[in-house]
Amino acid sequence: MDDTERAVADGEQAEYILKHPLHKMAWNGIRDAIHEMLADVNMHDTAGQKELLRSLKNLQRVKDAYETAVNNGYVAKDSLRRSKLRDFIGL
Repeated sequence: MDDTERAVADGEQAEYILKHPLHKMAWNGIRDAIHEMLADVNMHDTAGQKELLRSLKNLQRVKDAYETAVNNGYVAKDSLRRSKLRDFIGL
């Protein structure tokens, strides 16, 4: 499997994960829990606030990585289609 085929496969897996109800439930649960902790943290506890905000940002980075894989997969799939079309018509 070459890099383009790997990107397609990774994108399809990432899309499956992002759309899966268990992932959505877990994602929303973690995000909501962090928001609740932020609401409850003492306003003078800046270190705690920063740690919770860092957790929220890291959670988003994970989701962004999956979304990037999905987008890269679409681009790779299009590239494979174009390559097959060029091969078919002899360009």
